[in-house]
Amino acid sequence: MKYDFYADAGHGWLKVPISKLKELGIENKISLYSYIKNNNAYLEEDCDVSRFCDAIRESDPLWMLNQHITEHQSQYSSIRGYDKYDYPKYEMLQKFIAKFDSDYTFREQMWHVVIEQSHSGYNVAKWDNSTYATISKRGRDWIMYLLENIDEKISQYEEKMRLVKEAIMRAQSNA
Repeated sequence: MKYDFYADAGHGWLKVPISKLKELGIENKISLYSYIKNNNAYLEEDCDVSRFCDAIRESDPLWMLNQHITEHQSQYSSIRGYDKYDYPKYEMLQKFIAKFDSDYTFREQMWHVVIEQSHSGYNVAKWDNSTYATISKRGRDWIMYLLENIDEKISQYEEKMRLVKEAIMRAQSNA
């Protein structure tokens, strides 16, 4: 497998699929000096690339990075703007996406919570003819905050809706 190495005037990173890090058992050993985008890690050259190479050499002692690399140079790399590598957050987000994509009830509950939370100053956008909070600027941090508390927030929302329905039914029966 070929790996892309990106370098700018000050630093370098090796692009490695997160699935490869997981296969090697080092997904939780990568430092915050590396970056992540989509399903790829951009391993920082000073420490994490060595960790990656050492893990591969455990199964193939003759493996050498320079035989499996394509280099890319630029004055300033856009990698510096990617999210810091944080495997627990990545894993949580992957589980959330899988559940969101496969569970219609959860998706509806989630979007109700997102809509309710978005009234606190977040921009709002249209999607599927409904209103949902945008994921912009600090949106990823906000979504991660929401994910860490989603079950609790869904329960709170459903309890609030139950109380509202009860109040409406009482009002209608008293009328």
